[in-house]
Amino acid sequence: MRSAARGRRLDLSGLPLKDVDLLADWPELRYLKELDLSKYEALENVDGVSGLTCLRRILLRECGALSNVNGLAGLLLLDEVDLFLCESLANVNALAGLTQLTRLDLSFCSSLPDVNILAGLTQLTVLHLDWCSRCKLNCPESAKGINVVNLFSIMRSSYIHDITYP
Repeated sequence: MRSAARGRRLDLSGLPLKDVDLLADWPELRYLKELDLSKYEALENVDGVSGLTCLRRILLRECGALSNVNGLAGLLLLDEVDLFLCESLANVNALAGLTQLTRLDLSFCSSLPDVNILAGLTQLTVLHLDWCSRCKLNCPESAKGINVVNLFSIMRSSYIHDITYP
């Protein structure tokens, strides 16, 4: 773990754990910049990462049992969150305060009902919503803070269920 703290990147992808609470017990990780927890098929929450306040990038790709990302709420330096194929993810409300977020991948998050909470993420330049079949996005009012050019480039997906204009 010491080398990971010095390297500022830690790859734990594919480990068979249900949570990452063990990360809270490693003070050496407090300066970690990038964490890869991809392919944790049984991972249900990320509460254990809440103390990694220097984290800038977190990869949670293919974490099929992940239902919420509440543990990310206080990680204010995050600029990239990858939740590709997190099929059980039901809300992303915890991301609303991550004002430094520039890249967010919610592709194939088939249980996600809406992403309107993301409207305040004014730094967001890349948002992937491919195959979010239940996802509702109210535009442009709910997305008034997002750069319009980027907003329309993300809406090219024909799989967004409901787009409402005021």
